[in-house]
Amino acid sequence: MRNYALGSLVLLLAIACGGSGLELSIDLKTDLVPGREMVGAQYELRRGDTYIGGDEVLAVGGRDYFAGVRIADVDGLAAGAYSLRVAAVGPDGETIQAQTF
Repeated sequence: MRNYALGSLVLLLAIACGGSGLELSIDLKTDLVPGREMVGAQYELRRGDTYIGGDEVLAVGGRDYFAGVRIADVDGLAAGAYSLRVAAVGPDGETIQAQTF
């Protein structure tokens, strides 16, 4: 297994109120090299034990993940407590880093 100790996974959240509920924007910041060390990112949003949504997004070379890249916009959320798990996926399909917020 490769050592990804130098990689960092930071999530930037922006929450806005729209006409159809709250909107959550998810930005990923990492120093992992897209296409080589990281081939994608996954996110999963839950409210308690209820799965709200999630997706897997390919990491595209040439995008500045060090500065931050928007990986998702989720809208129509009701006010309340949510948990969000974001993971960086390596070339072998394994999670190499993950954080839950």
